[in-house]
Amino acid sequence: MSVSVPGHIFREYDIRGVAERDLTDPLVEGVGRALGLTLRAPNGGPPTLALARDCRVSSPRLRAALVKGLLASGAKVIDVGEGPTPLLYFAVHHLGTDGGVMITGSHNAGDENGFKMMRGKASFYGADIQQLKERVASGDFGADVQPGSCEEQDVTEAYVALMKRSFHFEGKKLPFVLDAGNGAGGPL
Repeated sequence: MSVSVPGHIFREYDIRGVAERDLTDPLVEGVGRALGLTLRAPNGGPPTLALARDCRVSSPRLRAALVKGLLASGAKVIDVGEGPTPLLYFAVHHLGTDGGVMITGSHNAGDENGFKMMRGKASFYGADIQQLKERVASGDFGADVQPGSCEEQDVTEAYVALMKRSFHFEGKKLPFVLDAGNGAGGPL
């Protein structure tokens, strides 16, 4: 399967573009498949990956296409739902996954979206992203494998508990206002 791969969206630290123009379902499915084949488990088998998304309108569509590709690679996906990027980082550590993907447009305009990826507990970036782009462009995903699985797991309670243990403001006179704005961290 060959898809149009706009090279400008494969950046140093992430994949980002205008969601409805650059991030087509076939492209995102290819990214998922290539990522699942690239991020193998320590035993060489299919990886277990944490997945989270921000609250952009395009995030559910991108999630569906990405998961389709990840499952085609044999990956096990643990979807931790909607939240801020630190929730994904926490989930990778807390669940002990082989990596993770955050669907997020970050601080960019609302019509943009993309993916921040992790290999193990570290960022997936630079040459790794460029090799991922080449794999997607070539459509070389090898032989079909046993499809993976996807489950939902809520880690927000554990995440909030860690934040409460990590920051101690009780009894301190610190005037500040917390404005989650339109971000995915608001519900936390």
